[in-house]
Amino acid sequence: MNCQNCAAPLTMSVGPARMICSFCQTVHAAPGIEIDLDRVQVTSEPQGVNCPACSSELVSGHVDKAPVCVCPECRGLLLEGAIFRQVVEQRRASYLGVEVPAPQPHAAEFERRLTCPGCQSLMEVHPYYGAGRAVIDSCAGCRLVWIDHGELAGLERSPGRRSESALLETSEADSVPSRKVSGVGQLLSIAAQMFMT
Repeated sequence: MNCQNCAAPLTMSVGPARMICSFCQTVHAAPGIEIDLDRVQVTSEPQGVNCPACSSELVSGHVDKAPVCVCPECRGLLLEGAIFRQVVEQRRASYLGVEVPAPQPHAAEFERRLTCPGCQSLMEVHPYYGAGRAVIDSCAGCRLVWIDHGELAGLERSPGRRSESALLETSEADSVPSRKVSGVGQLLSIAAQMFMT
């Protein structure tokens, strides 16, 4: 399989669901991985902003009724930080399957630098400090989080503390109607307020 960004061969595995290009550091979904690994409902409305990982145009979608932007190529997700935290906590609290330890993050994941689709600044690369091992990219100014395909499922399934109180924090809000974004950070912040009330 070749990189969709630069056509170099994908040679390095980054966990069970992702591969990384050793030339341009673009993360791709590994071949043969189920498309709905993270259980994302894609509504496919173009969002007018590009994927920070592979430059494809992001489209609208939902994760557990929360609004997200989805990359149709690499299948990564862009979420507002508060939504990310709530989705992870609720999914971990309700998960009844076998716990699967996450592999150690690959060093190349920390070297990759993504540009925030909201403000065009470099996103900060750091480990997710909750249960599980995932390297996330975040923008403090826009309060956005980028996660690669499979990372949400990995966080859900990993061993560690599971909060029962997160199950009580269910949202009564319906899916937020899809809108074209003028500023992706502003849209997701508005959607987060609607989702979390």
